[in-house]
Amino acid sequence: MKTLFWLSLLITLALSTCLSGASPVDTYDNRIYRAYIGDNMDMWLSTIKQMERSYRSGGDDLLLLHLTVARYGYTGYLLGMDKKTQAREMLDKTLKEANQLENTRYKKEALALKAGINGFEIGLAKHKAPILGRKSQKYVNASLEMDRSNPLAWTEKGNIYYHMPGFFGGSLEKAASYYQEAVKHFSHNPHLPRWLKLNAMVWQAKSLEDNGELLLAATAYRRILREEPRFLWVKNELYPQLQEKI
Repeated sequence: MKTLFWLSLLITLALSTCLSGASPVDTYDNRIYRAYIGDNMDMWLSTIKQMERSYRSGGDDLLLLHLTVARYGYTGYLLGMDKKTQAREMLDKTLKEANQLENTRYKKEALALKAGINGFEIGLAKHKAPILGRKSQKYVNASLEMDRSNPLAWTEKGNIYYHMPGFFGGSLEKAASYYQEAVKHFSHNPHLPRWLKLNAMVWQAKSLEDNGELLLAATAYRRILREEPRFLWVKNELYPQLQEKI
């Protein structure tokens, strides 16, 4: 009887663990997602530090992917706040991890991230834009050659055309189409951090808005809020600001 009791208990515990789905990566992904929609960058940074410790303690390649993407996102925030010294430090760590990631099964994601890293480098040294821009294009193209359904690469392609000056070939119309292409493929890539889809949706809406397509942009912002009604950046800033223009 004792044997049956302990066997039953072990099966119950195993089923509970499976049903909870509480892997460390899921936990970190949920924290970064909440930080993104809630504009809580202190939570974002503290989660990066937790992920660092977890990865050093024997984390796997998927955790490395999520850590690198989290750093990438936080670097963008630092550059937006003009905190260039901190951005430099974070970007160096992001590149180091992207190089590690390139030797894993997530090589296509690593190449896309390196495209974004070169884009951030332009923010730190604008005089290097022609050289860094070409490197960014090279990494995006290599990533898409590996997998045309890679949403991270399509997002970076959108970023390139959004931020590139028009006289160098930049195009808000192309940027919006590339962000749209990214959004299409996230459902087929569930291993990627959840916030990346919302990020691509936001930049698609911003591309439409900046291109003067205000009604289409309004539709895009409403689509985002249907996807995530708690998204403060869109709910409290981007969508109300657009409504004032219409």
